[in-house]
Amino acid sequence: MGQLKDLLVIMVRGVNIVSAVWLDTYGDYGECSLTCGGGVQIRQQLCSHGDTCPGIPGTEERECNTQECPREFMAACLKV
Repeated sequence: MGQLKDLLVIMVRGVNIVSAVWLDTYGDYGECSLTCGGGVQIRQQLCSHGDTCPGIPGTEERECNTQECPREFMAACLKV
């Protein structure tokens, strides 16, 4: 089955109209959750037929913007 993980067969009056499967490939990473200090980017597993796959897609995460925040930025965040 290779890249096939889950299989959904929608049956209407005994006729197979859609077969949707989760692929081993993922979409692009989204924006970083933070601009500095260590954020996270997330991407989701792709479906062979748009958004018709069963269940919840797999996700992958990676760190981003891991550089320290400027002192001016940190001081502004700490003011109440």
